[in-house]
Amino acid sequence: MRAARAFAAAAVAAAIAFFADAAPQFISVKGPVPRKGPTTAVFVKKIKNRGEIVSAEWTLTSLGVFRAFANGREVGADDFLKPGYTHLQKRRSSFSYDIAPLLNRSAGAENVLSAEVSCGWWRDEIVCRVGKRSAFRGSLEITYADGTKETLATDESWKAAYAGPVRNAEIWGGERYDARIPVPWRENGADSWGNAEVNREFNGAITPLEGRSVKLRRDLELGVVSAWVWKGVEGATKNRYGRAKILRRYSAGEKIVLRKGEKLVVDFGQNCAGVPEFSAAASSGTVLHGKPAEMLNDSNGEKSRGNDGPAKSAYFANYRVPRFNMHYFFAGTGEETYHPSYTYYGGRYWSFSATDTVVFSRISFIPAMSIAKEDETGTLETGHDGLNRLISNCVWGMRSNYLSVPTDCPQRNERWGWSGDTQVFAGAAVYAADVYGFLSKWMTDMRDSQMGPSDRFPGSFRVVAPDRGGGMRGHNIGWSDAGVIVPWTLWKNYGDTSVIDVNWKAMNLFMDLIRRTKYVSAPDQRQTGDWLSLEKYEGWRRGWGSKFCENPFWPGETEDDMKRYWNFLGACYRISDLRMMRDMALATGRAGEAAAFEAEEKEAVEEFREKHLAADGRLPEIYNGMQTPSLFVLRLGLLPTQAAWKATADELKALLEKRSFALSTGFLGTPILLDTLCDELDSPQIAYSVLLQRDAPGWLYSIDQGATTIWERWNGYTKEKGFGPVAMNSFNHYAAGAVMGWMYRTMAGIRP
Repeated sequence: MRAARAFAAAAVAAAIAFFADAAPQFISVKGPVPRKGPTTAVFVKKIKNRGEIVSAEWTLTSLGVFRAFANGREVGADDFLKPGYTHLQKRRSSFSYDIAPLLNRSAGAENVLSAEVSCGWWRDEIVCRVGKRSAFRGSLEITYADGTKETLATDESWKAAYAGPVRNAEIWGGERYDARIPVPWRENGADSWGNAEVNREFNGAITPLEGRSVKLRRDLELGVVSAWVWKGVEGATKNRYGRAKILRRYSAGEKIVLRKGEKLVVDFGQNCAGVPEFSAAASSGTVLHGKPAEMLNDSNGEKSRGNDGPAKSAYFANYRVPRFNMHYFFAGTGEETYHPSYTYYGGRYWSFSATDTVVFSRISFIPAMSIAKEDETGTLETGHDGLNRLISNCVWGMRSNYLSVPTDCPQRNERWGWSGDTQVFAGAAVYAADVYGFLSKWMTDMRDSQMGPSDRFPGSFRVVAPDRGGGMRGHNIGWSDAGVIVPWTLWKNYGDTSVIDVNWKAMNLFMDLIRRTKYVSAPDQRQTGDWLSLEKYEGWRRGWGSKFCENPFWPGETEDDMKRYWNFLGACYRISDLRMMRDMALATGRAGEAAAFEAEEKEAVEEFREKHLAADGRLPEIYNGMQTPSLFVLRLGLLPTQAAWKATADELKALLEKRSFALSTGFLGTPILLDTLCDELDSPQIAYSVLLQRDAPGWLYSIDQGATTIWERWNGYTKEKGFGPVAMNSFNHYAAGAVMGWMYRTMAGIRP
């Protein structure tokens, strides 16, 4: 009996040792990343079947964007830009795939596993190059016909090298691909390479992907609307670039020829995020360079209009930095088909040049997003062409910016998960698509990025999530509140209280901070405020450095009044947050906490009236002529008397009528404008007048200028004056698209 127990103990110990040895490790290429040549890491392993394979599940993740292969065939090809964007040090998403159909499953057969890992979202500039070396991690669970199982995990026995046709790839920097370089290791292994080494840079959690992965939406693929080849300019002077000399024009379906020294501009008809794809032929070594653009240079290329080149050429200035390129080196083997696999781009147009003749049989643009075709739910159509285009622009803004995280814009050197943009648009997104999983995943990013005890504002949600490693600030009015607003929005629209429970602790930490600070800005703290409004005290013009200041002082503005306004907005958000917390507490059976939040909310309202209203209960004079302050006090019911309410409502309506129903609100005021007019003021006729007026600023104005997505700025481009300031002028920035939520709630009458 003693011997049997000893044998059993030894067997258990051996099994534990086997599985301990089989625990997957992150592995990297030994040595520093080369300064020249390929920077994409490649990993290869030959495996031999112990018996006949019945099933094989491969669970994968990486530090950097990865693609994996089994016997040369791609694993999980439907998932793009894996593993996605998460907190650099706290979380990596894992993907599990059944790869048995890709394997030679007979006993004794040999298979080749491989992976390629780029810099993306790990050691590239978008995340401040926090990571040092790309790494791969995988665990293959094999079940054999005799019922036994085997775990094969990444370790130092894998072969590794910086190799392959992907010479460099970054989220901002684009992709450089040399088709002349073969990839024999995907099928044959790489016996001559050195062994990998363990990478210990990441010590956070590895969790299965939450929500939806990034997809290439072939069903939305964009073809050529028009294309033209140009070379040289005419009419150029000291003050203008002139007009591009058009050599040839092409229509959809035609073969396109691009020669050395020429530039090809392709219009895909729709601004969005994604990748170009082409089938083309050229001699070996010919380099095709491509670059996206949102707009074309106009008129006669006048520099005073903000043009950066001749009319009819692609306009690049608003991308801010000269990155976002695609370089493709032709193999010269006939027609070649390619699209970038480790990055994405944003724009409507593409500009191409080449070192030798390239003949395209096909060019397209494939939208990329974390919304699958089956996720898209609501559709809304009206009898008004302008409104239908506006709805389409809102949807395409969502498609463009819901990509792993809810980004602010898909084109320039940002593409971060700005929380203010997310919270104002979430109430619209829930109608157009099933975004519950996507936004739940982002709330995990928010919790992972939440400020801790050693930070200046412990408990605050950051303005960007995932935290990109650059110390992005928190305690920001209207931005940090997304940590409460987004769970509340998901619960109200999907009816699932689990999103409340998961985020309850984090939300309470944030509310504890607000309780201590009353959301009063510190003397040295800058706020975004009603970002990009056309009113006084707006953060873009005040205190964001000379790079971003256009006209920092308006007549009558003072620093003290600006900070007073910030504290006014903070007090409004505090009250709104308390009400949402009370509602969520009641929904999840936290009656005691609900009562505490309700009591605190009543105190906050009284404090607001004492500190932020005039003696007669109305707004103080410093807010005269402004729309946003009136909207907040009316929407939240903060005015103490009926007389004060009527006077404020009448003033707001008169102000809009005086401005011919043009709005002047920014990121915070715009989402509540039409709801307040309809729900609080019972003035739908004014709301529709604001919605339908076609002058700037207004929703239909950009459409009349040719917009196919929502713009960051109300006046980003005008036919009269040209382009707005390039320091911040995105033409695919969905915050003002929050109006789509009002359309569903009020025009269509669909409400939780």
